[in-house]
Amino acid sequence: MAPVTAASIAPPPSREARQEAEQATTLWTEELHEFFSLQGGQVFPVRSDQWVGTVLPDRGLLTLEGLIYRHRAAREMRANTDDLGPEWPEVVHTQEAGGTAETFLDAYVPFAEDGAGDFEYIDTRPGKHHGCVRYFMAIDGGGPIFDSLASYVAAVHHSVESPYDYNGLIPTRIDGALLWEVADASHLPAGSQPID
Repeated sequence: MAPVTAASIAPPPSREARQEAEQATTLWTEELHEFFSLQGGQVFPVRSDQWVGTVLPDRGLLTLEGLIYRHRAAREMRANTDDLGPEWPEVVHTQEAGGTAETFLDAYVPFAEDGAGDFEYIDTRPGKHHGCVRYFMAIDGGGPIFDSLASYVAAVHHSVESPYDYNGLIPTRIDGALLWEVADASHLPAGSQPID
């Protein structure tokens, strides 16, 4: 449906490369291993005279190298949580997946980014929401966006296959590229609303 965007997706990395990325970050979920067994991230061309688009809504898929880099950089630039009280490190240590830590944790595995330093990640901590998808924007805030990577991909797939928006973005195909435009009333099917 979007051959230009599809052509920007790298082939799946080898099992050995996935295992090396896991060793460089944290223990991955089976779903994350499967995700990277199907694709190798998005590689954007150096030339910028043609829109390439993104598979995920305004998020480029990270390559394994990008995933390792983003994980390492986020670990090095952790938010200062001193104002949350002296007990905060212990609170974070006891949290389950989906809990807000207010900073990047080693148990987070980035898999897509917006190009401005924010990214989506898998929370690999144990608990009911183990493997949930969350969004990191300067600090770790908010709860899970989706309970699993599979449910996130399914929601995006549904949006691309239908005329419905995804969180206020309309999937649009232009010259073979999948682009995500801000929804306005003229794009929305009767009775639908952008998601707040």
